Amino acid sequence: MFVFLYEWIRNIAFYLVIITAIIQILPNDTYKKYIHFFTGLVLILLLMTPILKILGMENLSDPLWKKEGLKLKMEEINKEKEYLQGERIEVEDIKIGGANK
Repeated sequence: MFVFLYEWIRNIAFYLVIITAIIQILPNDTYKKYIHFFTGLVLILLLMTPILKILGMENLSDPLWKKEGLKLKMEEINKEKEYLQGERIEVEDIKIGGANK
């Protein structure tokens, strides 16, 4: 438990140091508000890590979207398979530049 807590605090501290350095390196203020927004969202996720771990939800979204994505891909493959195995279209005459071949 203490190891996890230590790693969590260390990750947050490392993240804040890196973000502070990146913000200081920026030449102008045009993108600062976007960087602050994005880094704030990531910081919220970092802060929620122990709560999600206690609730057993740290990897909740991975299996759900993978399973749903796999199901959708299989449906798409089956539709394409049915289409390809469906009716065959026969072409009798092809006209290219007015000539029959």
